[in-house]
Amino acid sequence: MKKSVFVGILSAAAVAACCVGFVINKNANSSPSPSSIAVQDNPPVQKVSNVSPKKPEVKEDIQAEPVLPKEVIKYGDMYSSLSNNQLPLSGISVLVDLPEEAREEVENVIESSKNIFMLKRIDKEILLLVENPSDSRHNLDLKEISLENVVVKNLPFSSHIAGDETERDIWEYEDNDDTKRPVKHIKYDDESNIEYTEFWNYSSDEPVKYEIRDGEDRVISIKKETIDNETSLREEHIFYNKDGSTNRSVSITYSGPDITRFTYYNSENPNEGISIFSNYGEDGSKIKETVYTPDFKVVNVYEAMYKDGVRTGIKVFDKENREVEKILSK
Repeated sequence: MKKSVFVGILSAAAVAACCVGFVINKNANSSPSPSSIAVQDNPPVQKVSNVSPKKPEVKEDIQAEPVLPKEVIKYGDMYSSLSNNQLPLSGISVLVDLPEEAREEVENVIESSKNIFMLKRIDKEILLLVENPSDSRHNLDLKEISLENVVVKNLPFSSHIAGDETERDIWEYEDNDDTKRPVKHIKYDDESNIEYTEFWNYSSDEPVKYEIRDGEDRVISIKKETIDNETSLREEHIFYNKDGSTNRSVSITYSGPDITRFTYYNSENPNEGISIFSNYGEDGSKIKETVYTPDFKVVNVYEAMYKDGVRTGIKVFDKENREVEKILSK
């Protein structure tokens, strides 16, 4: 009996010991370790993967396609009966857009002129620089036609001076009774002071063909002709202000009878300025004309179309060489 009781007591003690051990182990596993509570001086080193990192995806900046100018088709007179110098291709482009009355007035000027160096529209005005053979000085006329009242106004250059034959005018002429071309002209004012003096020279060896000086011997304007080779001639007209600076200038280069380059400059109205370079075909017809601003930036390019030697149309390109207009013979 005593032995059985003793065995029971030992068994109960063993069970109790097992329960206490289980509780202690459970608490030990659930409690944080001291190293996790304290601040870590040396954080654990992370393992670096052998796989290369993925590059960030770069999105392409897709820009919209530029909107190209749409070609405009117009119809008008090609003026094929006129000579190359009588009307620039760019002038035809201007004429197409003019009201009928204004266009007819411009055509009257063209028909009465030997050469049309420039036909340009500036707002509501048409400017024409034409040759005036009757003027013995610079033989140039600048005409302005208003689109509002269609009135032609002459804007003479400073050299346009009346060739008076008065007691205040002293003239010298060539020793040739047939031509009687002037060589020198002195103009006196009412007080017998020299107002201005003009000089002409007709020698092929002298580039200065005309010059005018004021009473203080300052150059007012000058005309030069330079022969570059046997068939190329450059003509320059320069007009000065009172300070001696260039006020206006005209430069014309001929290859044979055709004008290959023309430049007009006006310091007081720079928007009037223009440069026109022309190209000709083997048959002598004008095939291309490039118009520049006064600082030589392309404005437009004009290409003429022909059929059996007759001009049938003009293609107009912008400064980016994009075709923006086509003018066809009506």
